[in-house]
Amino acid sequence: MAEDQLEQSREDAERQSREQAMKVTYWVDDDMSQSVRLHLVNRSLDPVSGVRLRFEAQDDSGLLLDLRNEGKYQFDYIVSFSLYMETISPCTEIVIDAGSLRYGNKRKEFPRPGGVFLSGHKVRFWDRDGAVWERTTTRLQRLEGAEADASKWLREGDMYVPGHIAGTPVRKKAASCGEPAG
Repeated sequence: MAEDQLEQSREDAERQSREQAMKVTYWVDDDMSQSVRLHLVNRSLDPVSGVRLRFEAQDDSGLLLDLRNEGKYQFDYIVSFSLYMETISPCTEIVIDAGSLRYGNKRKEFPRPGGVFLSGHKVRFWDRDGAVWERTTTRLQRLEGAEADASKWLREGDMYVPGHIAGTPVRKKAASCGEPAG
């Protein structure tokens, strides 16, 4: 009986520690009638901080082949994007339209051509208790120690063509708040 209560207490503590992190999520709209958009939402009643969003865009238009001769990038058809936000307020949705994506290098920059596929998404953030979390398309994980080192995480995209987001992503009130992500 005491073992069952201890196990229940552990499960309750784990659920409580994940409560805010479960309310931070993202998804990609790929509606054929509209532009591709990436949405990042904090549905919690508390802000999240140190938010780092990473994603990749695959471009099969051939425009990036001009960069191949430089021999710098392992994959010359994948562009890596990284966005840092100091905080995302409670009940806030961030929307990045694919039309704002730019990529290239110091010599040449390309606007986003049609047919870009967004992938490799992940977001890291600190919750209200100072825990570092990472959400990917398949999991939500609390990071500790060396896993939480942001410098290593930022270098993951070094083998891809660098990209940046032109302008400022749209911030708006989240459609629902205080509810876990789906």
